[in-house]
Amino acid sequence: MHNYTLPQETNVAQAKSLLADSHYIDDDLLILDEINVNSISENALRMQCLFMALCTEGHARYCVDTKEQEVEAGDVMIVSEGQVLSNYMLSPDCRGVALMMSYDFYNDIINEIHELSALFLFSRMHPVFKLNKNEMHDMLGYFSAIRQKVSDTSHHFRREVVITLLKALIYDTSNVIYRPLKRSGPTVPRAFSWPSSSLWKRISGKNGVWDGMPSSCASRPNTSQRPLSTSATALPTTG
Repeated sequence: MHNYTLPQETNVAQAKSLLADSHYIDDDLLILDEINVNSISENALRMQCLFMALCTEGHARYCVDTKEQEVEAGDVMIVSEGQVLSNYMLSPDCRGVALMMSYDFYNDIINEIHELSALFLFSRMHPVFKLNKNEMHDMLGYFSAIRQKVSDTSHHFRREVVITLLKALIYDTSNVIYRPLKRSGPTVPRAFSWPSSSLWKRISGKNGVWDGMPSSCASRPNTSQRPLSTSATALPTTG
């Protein structure tokens, strides 16, 4: 996979134009078979879509809205619309799979399933969560099945089948996100109702970005970050 530089405002349409071998449906869904140190831009990206990735090998460090996050094999990361992804550092052996989804497409999938909306809102405060071995196997199975159906352009109901698979993926992912909520009670707190809650306003800010995030990541350039380990390297400069 070639190095490339994504524009600062990043959506499915822009990303697919730079990835000739990607699998996509219109400007709504993009499946990335492999993420590694050579396929990530150094530029800070403001996401104009939903980005979800599963780390399958190695480890990585990055910032979401200037808050530092770390992932390792078995971790899922979610970046929501309006959030800024920056300061990436991947170990040389880091690998993963990912999808990018427009919010119109996402809203079609979860239409009238309010609890799923609330749980993905919860993920804005918990953008990384761990899968166990069986859950990781299942998620990779979903990615494989979705990729195959996205690529089958002769299928008359391709879009509908992909929506069904994505809904199943979102249900299973939301079940993982739901675990910490279950510890405090059997139902999702009312504060997480979508989209008019005071929590949403506090999280999203004026333009869908957290107001008042610490600036620890934003204040330092990529080149000044310490490696994750002796084997980790900073990303190459792209054109």
